[in-house]
Amino acid sequence: MDCRTIDDVLARLDAIIGRCHERGSRLGYFPAMYRKTTAEVKKGIEQGRFEDPVRMERLDVVFAERYLRAFEQHDRRERPAAAWDYAFRMGRSPEPTVIQHLLLGMNAHINLDLGISAADVAPGAALESLRHDFDVINAILGELVDRVQSDLAGVFPLLGVLDFLCLRFDEMAVQRAIVRARTAAWDKARTLAWSAAGGEREARIAEYDRQTVCLARTICSPMFDGAAATPRENIADATTIRRVIEALVD
Repeated sequence: MDCRTIDDVLARLDAIIGRCHERGSRLGYFPAMYRKTTAEVKKGIEQGRFEDPVRMERLDVVFAERYLRAFEQHDRRERPAAAWDYAFRMGRSPEPTVIQHLLLGMNAHINLDLGISAADVAPGAALESLRHDFDVINAILGELVDRVQSDLAGVFPLLGVLDFLCLRFDEMAVQRAIVRARTAAWDKARTLAWSAAGGEREARIAEYDRQTVCLARTICSPMFDGAAATPRENIADATTIRRVIEALVD
């Protein structure tokens, strides 16, 4: 069933989180974090942080639907977009850390889905009027970085020690990465907003999908893992997976 409101999105995310929690599936990490973001966007709309709250809710719904649809395709053993297919397949592996699993979801959703969604909601000349509200999301995401790390530190105490030793440089790096990804998504939205429907637009989206898969492979590479300077939190047992999901939802 398609979503019409942010509350619909939250309900769908709750259902997916519950399903993954029951299964002890790592695929519950991203929707647990994503639910926080969606709830903060809803709060931002209610608090008047956006210039066009009606359009922002529509963007949130259109954007979320791309992830929700991809998840359901994977769950039915169908193949979603390549970026999501890669992220979901890696969800079966204990090798990536929790942080890497979260980044794989963010990579697919921001680097592929966001530009498409923005162009769909505000095509052509209408896109530029979306820029302010689009940028407000960067601030909301930045505010959540500390919360997510604190959530994980409750399960992996060494992450809290690392956070203290790094003096917030790790959060700053993640925030910069998010801003860079959303800036790139805006450039993609500008291209797609003016792309003719049909072959040209689909070809561009297919290229963005390929690029996003390349980034996903980098996220999962040993080089990235070493550069991230995070303690290993590879999880093989369902009980700990459930604890991580619970921590990210709270």
